[in-house]
Amino acid sequence: MIAGAPAFNFWGFAAWLGNAYKILGFTPDQALVNLPQFAAIQQEVFKQCDRLDGALDGILEDPEACKLNWEPLLCSSNNSSSTCLTPAQKEIASKLFEQPTTYNGKVLYPGHRHGPEPRTAGGLYQEIVMGWVGDIFGNLVFNKSYDSRSFTLSDANYAYEQDFGKLSSYDPNISAFRNRGGKVIHYHGVVDSLLPFTSSDLYYKNVQKALKASVKDLDKFYRYFRASGVDHCFGGPGANFFGQGGGGDPSADPDDNVLMRIVAWVEKGKAPEFIRGTKYVNDTKALGVEFTRKHCKYPKVNSYVGKGDGKDEEGWRCV
Repeated sequence: MIAGAPAFNFWGFAAWLGNAYKILGFTPDQALVNLPQFAAIQQEVFKQCDRLDGALDGILEDPEACKLNWEPLLCSSNNSSSTCLTPAQKEIASKLFEQPTTYNGKVLYPGHRHGPEPRTAGGLYQEIVMGWVGDIFGNLVFNKSYDSRSFTLSDANYAYEQDFGKLSSYDPNISAFRNRGGKVIHYHGVVDSLLPFTSSDLYYKNVQKALKASVKDLDKFYRYFRASGVDHCFGGPGANFFGQGGGGDPSADPDDNVLMRIVAWVEKGKAPEFIRGTKYVNDTKALGVEFTRKHCKYPKVNSYVGKGDGKDEEGWRCV
């Protein structure tokens, strides 16, 4: 099995989505933090955190390491720009990109981390997405008269606990899959603007607990990779082509192609230590390769020890 940017923990995602509208606003004209402000937050994030992985390249290898100092973004006598934040706006933004969605202390969803702020916030106001809260809770939990504007975290917790339709798909006990000889390569883009990589991180940790397994134990059948700079399944500033479909496969070499790698693992016992991604110029194969990068097997993260802008693959180490 190859599991890419999985839409599991469905009821947790529904909780995050409904809460995002509740604190931010249900329509673009209501948004209490606007897109230029989210763009300014992203710019400050990279100003403070881009070099944490050793390379100034517009890609965060480990957003969990980014502990944003919000002070430069706050409105003050030194900052009266149109994109400065009030304390209330800062709290809203931090709830969307730093804090889990909780109900009475229980974590329903781990939430987003810094990096994809404008795309995530903008995505909330796409026409198709704006109907999801009403569709989900009106058709699957309550009834068609449900008004998404009445959403509460109590509603979300009720849906989470009842797991209507068994849609959570988040059971960490995959011992039956393991016992029948299954193999799984799981990857998630670190700048996924729709489904945050933190949900995949948490699932991996929960599998460890459920199976009482070490990383070495899980390596025998389940390996998880964070793909830095990759958006939801495709796209983003990172090395985002690695055989996951959609055209543009770099080659049939298992190191460059996740489909060929799962075949090599199952049929020849050659498990992946990394997934090598390829970044094409303008994400167009015909324009040539801009750079390649090995995406590390979790819980290792990429660290740059080379020189320059990070485009030399050999300058990176999984540590």
